[in-house]
Amino acid sequence: MDLVPREQRRPAISILRLAMNVGSMVSASLGGLLASVAFLTLFGADTGTTLIFALLMLIFFPRHIHPQPAAQMVQGPRPVLALLVPLRDCAFRRIWLVSFCATMVLSQQTTTFAVYLTRLGGSPALYCGLMAAGSLIVILLEVPLTTFFQHVPVGRVIALGSLLMAIAAGICSLVMGPYWLALPLLAIVFDSMIFSPPYDTIGAEIAPAEQRGTYMSFLWIATGLGFALGPALGGMLLSYSPPLCWGIMGGIGLLAVVLAWNIEPAAHEA
Repeated sequence: MDLVPREQRRPAISILRLAMNVGSMVSASLGGLLASVAFLTLFGADTGTTLIFALLMLIFFPRHIHPQPAAQMVQGPRPVLALLVPLRDCAFRRIWLVSFCATMVLSQQTTTFAVYLTRLGGSPALYCGLMAAGSLIVILLEVPLTTFFQHVPVGRVIALGSLLMAIAAGICSLVMGPYWLALPLLAIVFDSMIFSPPYDTIGAEIAPAEQRGTYMSFLWIATGLGFALGPALGGMLLSYSPPLCWGIMGGIGLLAVVLAWNIEPAAHEA
């Protein structure tokens, strides 16, 4: 967030996600192939690519981020109290809840969705193919979509992404065969393209420069909780009743829509 000007953050996030989705598309294709040979080969490849990433970050990541001029530094509260500053911001609390709800639903894509696909008769190869196709769509369309929504109020954009998540869950409750799951996956793909760029930057935009890390950390806590609790809840509900599972996930997505709709936080200067 500190490497680019404020007005370039959403496009920058889109470009980063472009690289991530190229990796996802390649890994989904190769992962299924390697898993069919041996899981040891698959996890060995994971280890190797992770080490390469760590090495590249060590070599190329900027050592010095442009510091804020001393004249612009604002004396904040004492360190312990500074950790609680984001929670005093009403808009941020709503963003936090949106993040938690949205991540609860989104986490189903790589967990419950895969189990549901196999229950309907699909194969791991089909799942990998759908994931790769989704990544290809993101590669082709995310940057143009981000540009299109650049000047739309951030709350509306996040709400639209959350609505697509809810729609995806609703479609999952209606499909009768594995190939029909391409439809909710398409909704999830467009959700991620619309939702992620503004969400990934909103914490940095509303936070004072000296507390940007604290704000972003709280959002990552929400994301982590969503990814931890979402699959557990989804798996439990799926084992009991698939329609109930997807109905509840759709309801959580709609709650995120309501929370996000009129969020328009005041931005601090970068």
